[in-house]
Amino acid sequence: MRLKTKGGQLTLGSAYKLIVWGWLLSWGVLFGVVLLMLITITLLTGEMAVNGEIVSGRVRAFIAMAPIVLMFPIVITLHAFMFGGLLTMGLWLYRTKRPIEVIPEHDVNEF
Repeated sequence: MRLKTKGGQLTLGSAYKLIVWGWLLSWGVLFGVVLLMLITITLLTGEMAVNGEIVSGRVRAFIAMAPIVLMFPIVITLHAFMFGGLLTMGLWLYRTKRPIEVIPEHDVNEF
């Protein structure tokens, strides 16, 4: 990922890109693990509770799980773009009063 700086400050577009990709990857991994656990449990048991009712049979359980499998990626992506924009706006507001400086690693004094 290439992040751009202008005058020693991170551009808002680069900050947005960083936030969106961070959001997508972190929440994608979290919900991916949860979804993988649901699929594994459904494969092993062949049952699933949907709206308080037990759905028996692997095929019927996977059909009942279809909406969650389809909605997870859509919701995570929409959240990434919306909250990425909100967080970038917060960075923009913060940047109006104090600079957000980007310092190259070789220029940082180590303690």
